[in-house]
Amino acid sequence: MYMSKIKKLFFVAGLCVAEVVLLFSLSASQVHAAPVAKSPGTAGTYVSGDIVTDTVWTAQGSPYIFIGDVNVLSGVTLSIMPGVKTSMAPGFNAASLVVNGNLSITGTPDNPVDITGILQISGSLATISASYVKLHDGPTFILFKSKATVASSTISNANGSAFYAWGSVVDAWNVRIENASVNAVFGLNALGAMPSVSIHDSSIIGNASAVNNQSSAVMHLEDNWWGDSAGPAMSGTNSIRGSVSYSPWLTNDPTSVSVCCSNILFIPGIEGTRLYNKTNQLWEPAGNSYVSK
Repeated sequence: MYMSKIKKLFFVAGLCVAEVVLLFSLSASQVHAAPVAKSPGTAGTYVSGDIVTDTVWTAQGSPYIFIGDVNVLSGVTLSIMPGVKTSMAPGFNAASLVVNGNLSITGTPDNPVDITGILQISGSLATISASYVKLHDGPTFILFKSKATVASSTISNANGSAFYAWGSVVDAWNVRIENASVNAVFGLNALGAMPSVSIHDSSIIGNASAVNNQSSAVMHLEDNWWGDSAGPAMSGTNSIRGSVSYSPWLTNDPTSVSVCCSNILFIPGIEGTRLYNKTNQLWEPAGNSYVSK
């Protein structure tokens, strides 16, 4: 059997917490190779099956269209470069990017990686790094005894828990996690291994639950914005449960983008430069009182 789907229904204090589907590869016996070459005249690259050698996905081959699970085998690295987009082929059910080796997702501020359409990025004994990535409308990180480092990224509208840390290490900063259908972060012990979760300088807002720590370890989520200057909620939407260190917290959103200043260069003394404040001419001055404004 090359793939296992493990469904667990967790209850806390008699309340149904979540049904979590954990999908990870157990062996390398997949029969299809990945990627499947695109047809002449067809935009994008169709992918499914095993990645057996180090592979790079580039913007030139984008979008990468999933027609089945893509499995990064142990000892192999998949590198996803700036500008790459993913999608699901019409008529195909949800597929996952399954990592038993290494995954490196490297976007840039002006050219992020866009991941949507797939069910999840699942790691088993994997190492995952991601920066300047937009995961939206479904995809989640499902991690079993893996390590994930995520920076300067957005995870929005996750279908489940944005981070499912089953005995895994999660280190994240400058990340926006919003509108997850279950949890922003879920933690659970795994066969004697406790999760180690550290998220800081991030925004955790609008999720059905912010943090649900079912493990015996303390999760460190200090210096984050919880959608309220009073800090995280203890019940209801976007609340935290379990052993979580959350103080101090931020009183504003570190991931919001504000427009500060004009992009017009004002050089006093250069002929033809004139500056107005509404109807008031500030330069050339009609008087010193205008300059002081």
